[in-house]
Amino acid sequence: MEDKRKAERKMVKVKTLVKLTGGEAIMGRSFDLADNGVGILLDVPLKTGIEARVSIGLLVNGVVDPIHTHARVQYCIFSSGEYRIGFQFTQIDAVTATTLARFLR
Repeated sequence: MEDKRKAERKMVKVKTLVKLTGGEAIMGRSFDLADNGVGILLDVPLKTGIEARVSIGLLVNGVVDPIHTHARVQYCIFSSGEYRIGFQFTQIDAVTATTLARFLR
């Protein structure tokens, strides 16, 4: 199976918050991160195409540096009792892009 991802992923296991359009907030944890998206484990499924605001606390230079960005669900797979959900970032501001770059290097 060919991996269609365009960016290198880094394993990252941190708490995340997914806020759906309409207000529902769901806690989860990340399993990987790239400059264009994040994989998050959730207890509930999300439909492909759903828009959300994703918040992740990244440890950069010894300090937790939170990022908040808009993302779209690309896939949702049930595995080992939870849902592996791939989010593609849709709106990344300059500060978030810089934080991601510093974390991923």
